[in-house]
Amino acid sequence: DYLEDNDVSPVPFTEFSFGQNADQFSQEMRVNGEQEALRWVAGFYYISIDSENTEAFNLLPPFVGVLLNTDWSVDTESWAGFGQFEYDFTPNWTFIGGLRWTEDQKELDLLNTITVAGLGSFAIPINAATVGDLAKQDDGDYSFKAELDYKPNDAWLVYGSITRGNKGGSFSAPLDMTVTPATAVPYKPETLTSYEVGFKAELLDGRARLNAAAFYYDYDDYQAFRLENFVQVVFNAQAEIYGMEAELYAQPAEGWDLVLGVSALDAKVDDVGLPSGRITDREPPQAPSFSLNGLLRKEWPFWNGMLAVQGDFNYVGSYQASVLNSPATKIPDHVIGNARLSYTPDGERWEAAVFVKNIADAEIETYAFDLVASGLPYNQIIYLPPRWVGGQIVYRW
Repeated sequence: DYLEDNDVSPVPFTEFSFGQNADQFSQEMRVNGEQEALRWVAGFYYISIDSENTEAFNLLPPFVGVLLNTDWSVDTESWAGFGQFEYDFTPNWTFIGGLRWTEDQKELDLLNTITVAGLGSFAIPINAATVGDLAKQDDGDYSFKAELDYKPNDAWLVYGSITRGNKGGSFSAPLDMTVTPATAVPYKPETLTSYEVGFKAELLDGRARLNAAAFYYDYDDYQAFRLENFVQVVFNAQAEIYGMEAELYAQPAEGWDLVLGVSALDAKVDDVGLPSGRITDREPPQAPSFSLNGLLRKEWPFWNGMLAVQGDFNYVGSYQASVLNSPATKIPDHVIGNARLSYTPDGERWEAAVFVKNIADAEIETYAFDLVASGLPYNQIIYLPPRWVGGQIVYRW
């Protein structure tokens, strides 16, 4: 259960609530084997989920006095058969191949109720009896992996891979079915084909490890999200991402640890329909064009134990919180720094530490909702916590 006073003002104006009760059963069976140059695994997977959900948006009197409420259940059954093998052509060359077939069946039973103070209520049902196959999904699809690895020596791995994966379709649960047609409730499965090349290398006699990769993601029926007129809807679009990432782990000297990571993305979602009616390309959410992180740690003997001091930072470039790319949901770039001091006695399993998170006490946005576009007199922005100082006692069994 979740309840939020989401107008974040001194006077109660709007409330959002959500609740779920779900039962799940899953089972996986696998068999595997190994010969001289061959390693393989095969198996079967099954999952069943029955969920009962409720969602409400309440515009409280005396301001408006409207309650939007949606109750829905989704029954899910899914099974899959899969297999994967690794074969060493030579001591230096290995091929990895895998294949999986997945079947998903889902059925929706939804009741949207709108209550207006002084006018009463009316309800809109969305289920197999009212909308037929729009409330049912029966999808089957395959995924696969093909990878070629080359190991010129014990310290290097160079690889190239093509991987196809999928995410099941499902149903949106709008709070106001008067502005959302029943045809917009179901959304289709998403398919991603990933092309990647990269390497993993040990350097400096094992004191450093460098990993780097470049990739291209080709999405078919990418599951995008938009918020319009208090309505949360998932819809399908085409999308693609070009990217690269690299990470370095090093121990430059006794007691020192260094970590550096960098990533760059060029991403777009094709032909997104805006509230104005214009169709245009947009950036996907949570896809900053550049990010950088680092960590430096020093450890040395102290008082029959080890004392360690650590500092780390994370820089994230600006990104969008919504696929509609409203100016209200653009998250500015930010950098956050943290520090930690710890002590561990020799031969002991416990550790004592003090830490500081967000040292600069920066106001860092992480997500935003464009509620002005839905008719409310405010937007909602979510921030990371301010500077946070604390202590820890850690015990490892």
